[in-house]
Amino acid sequence: MIIFPEGCRSHTDQLNDFKAGAFKIAMKSGKDILPVVIINTENIWDSGCYGSKEILVKFLEPITAEEYNNKTSKAIANELKSKMQDVYTTLKNMQINA
Repeated sequence: MIIFPEGCRSHTDQLNDFKAGAFKIAMKSGKDILPVVIINTENIWDSGCYGSKEILVKFLEPITAEEYNNKTSKAIANELKSKMQDVYTTLKNMQINA
């Protein structure tokens, strides 16, 4: 199952606040969470064209159910957003400096 925890698309290079619902589902199912960072999607949404555009997809280390078991869904959401924003910013800067 793929869930976008922001609840809507971001049209900028900043992640929107993560909603706790996606993490509640993971907690109820006891499944691991596989964070995925996608960069350059703002180029797709802002252009109004859904043709060929280049994006970069980065899979992060999974978060096991044991790792998040004693946390609230909101705490997981906040921690993961911070981690994913850091990776997003790093990838974006690498791309700019390349």
